[in-house]
Amino acid sequence: MSKLNASRNEDALEINVPAKAPDSINCVVVLDIKGKPDVYNAPDTD
Repeated sequence: MSKLNASRNEDALEINVPAKAPDSINCVVVLDIKGKPDVYNAPDTD
């Protein structure tokens, strides 16, 4: 397991993932958070 770099951008959390997945079939990102998460719908990027 390796750690990913993350940063805040205003009210968003941005997680940097590698350009190439470590496993071509299945990759999982786990977030350990404290307290209740603040979840919003992601904006459209079209």
